Amino acid sequence: MPAHVTVLYPFVPSDELTPTVVAELERQVARFPRFTLTLGRLARFAGPPAVLYAAPEPDELLRRMTDALSSTFGLPPYGGIHADVVPHLAVAISDDPGRLAVIEAEVAAALPMSQAIDAVEVWRHDPGGWAQIHGVPLA
Repeated sequence: MPAHVTVLYPFVPSDELTPTVVAELERQVARFPRFTLTLGRLARFAGPPAVLYAAPEPDELLRRMTDALSSTFGLPPYGGIHADVVPHLAVAISDDPGRLAVIEAEVAAALPMSQAIDAVEVWRHDPGGWAQIHGVPLA
């Protein structure tokens, strides 16, 4: 799986991704404009294990996309296990605080970085790994 910021996980299982579901996904995603996302700072989710992540800015559009897709498809983000969904790009996951500190210093030196965002992708996980199955353009 390449570096990414999750909009909604879990999503519809790939065997239930019918043309009707894809059309509704396209309709919902088309409501959102293309934008530039900047990763300017690092933060952590407490563990165990702890997660070092890059915080996307702005995150308002990502939060709105998550809310819209979650509401449309009746799927709570992360299965509803988190009270607040925090948009993030996971960098490292570890129980070793020293290892995370080394990684954090290396990654922080490369920030900020920006990327134009022009689509939402749907991925599935198979025994062989992750594969993109749909790309849906933003407006």
